[in-house]
Amino acid sequence: MNIQRVMVVGAGQMGSGIAQVLAQSGLLVLLNDMKGEFIQRGIEKIAKQLSRDVEKGRKTEKEKSAILSRIQGSTDLGDAKEVQLVIEAATENKEIKLAIIRKLDQIIPEEAI
Repeated sequence: MNIQRVMVVGAGQMGSGIAQVLAQSGLLVLLNDMKGEFIQRGIEKIAKQLSRDVEKGRKTEKEKSAILSRIQGSTDLGDAKEVQLVIEAATENKEIKLAIIRKLDQIIPEEAI
């Protein structure tokens, strides 16, 4: 399977970090969370980290912009219908995690991971 599009569920510290690494690898990332403000905060964390990399000469502004352009926000798990991989990084609550996984199981393509 050729993975090109990934959903990361949970835009907190772990989820946003995972999204950043995936986007840096050239993948298109849907960063999903319950509220747009959580997603915005996660993307701001990513932008701040990338800005540090630019300041230290590890990345260019062009690379930073390209990475950020590969990250989209999503508040709808239904958006997972077009991904090849889903990574769950939601809150550490077993019931919430199981509910997310059950819902995703109904949405993601059969061949998705």
